[in-house]
Amino acid sequence: MAAQWDILNCNVLKVKDGRERVIFRLHWNCTDSREYPGVGPDGEQLVAHGSIIGTCALDISDIQDFTPYAEVTKEQALEWLFSVMTVEQKAKSEAHVEQQILNQIDPPTESGLPWS
Repeated sequence: MAAQWDILNCNVLKVKDGRERVIFRLHWNCTDSREYPGVGPDGEQLVAHGSIIGTCALDISDIQDFTPYAEVTKEQALEWLFSVMTVEQKAKSEAHVEQQILNQIDPPTESGLPWS
């Protein structure tokens, strides 16, 4: 599966430059999951999950291309996010999620007692 991006919340200024409900910060997450060989205790397919959350400040110093709050779509908010987030930041976030999944499938650490 490919990484899924979502907007979890928006912070809004009640009034900015005569405009009402201006979004100035996005709270986002990136998630992914993958089935892997094996079965869980109830016979279900094993699935590894990864996620990362973050925030992104939007530049609202010039809001000439203002979209009224009620008309903002998730897709538009994601466009805003990706216009602020660099390609490297996006790739690093997705790599972090992928590493979480890989660590669940093949954990890099173990625990136990050597004398057991």
